[in-house]
Amino acid sequence: MPGAIRLAAEAALRSGAGLVEVATHCDSAPACSRAAEVICRPVEGAAELDALLELADGVVVGRPRHVRVGRAMWRRVAGSTLPLVVDADALNLLRNRPPRGVAGS
Repeated sequence: MPGAIRLAAEAALRSGAGLVEVATHCDSAPACSRAAEVICRPVEGAAELDALLELADGVVVGRPRHVRVGRAMWRRVAGSTLPLVVDADALNLLRNRPPRGVAGS
């Protein structure tokens, strides 16, 4: 649900995150946030995440709207050394195809 993106981003702000950037498929970008402090980065594919991951301190992963693109993005994020928060819907990505280096793979 695109609204989940907004809730997660605004929760990060309320919990004290200094900078919140949301990388999401272009279709979901309009639902990014009502908070002006949240920077939305519409992305088309996993390769676009590399520059964002280099600057990040942590990552929240939600359910992908586009499964093929979402799986590729998940593999990119899970392959990083960043702390991850994975929501219940995103756990479905682990069920069938866990990325290398993740328990159970």
